[in-house]
Amino acid sequence: MFQQLAAPVLGIIENMSYFVGPDGKTHDIFGRGGAELAAEAPCLPFLGAIPMFTELRVNSDAGQPHKNFQGDPALAAALTNVVQTLAGRISQRNLQGNGPELNIS
Repeated sequence: MFQQLAAPVLGIIENMSYFVGPDGKTHDIFGRGGAELAAEAPCLPFLGAIPMFTELRVNSDAGQPHKNFQGDPALAAALTNVVQTLAGRISQRNLQGNGPELNIS
């Protein structure tokens, strides 16, 4: 859809990629890797996978998404990885002079 509208696409993120249970075991509830495969055909970068964490939903719904980087270390690491990859893509686009702008305050 974005390509049909000529909207710039920075890449694809796999949301709800996996679930980490209380025992620390990873569960692929919806399967895994579909976003990476979807990114291949249109030659888009895969930006990363975000796991399912109740904390992520609670903090985001409360308008406090910054807390997702301060709580569970596994969630913080996954989000940090995606944000760093996305920031790199934005920097590349900005250097080309035709990309979106990201302002973090």
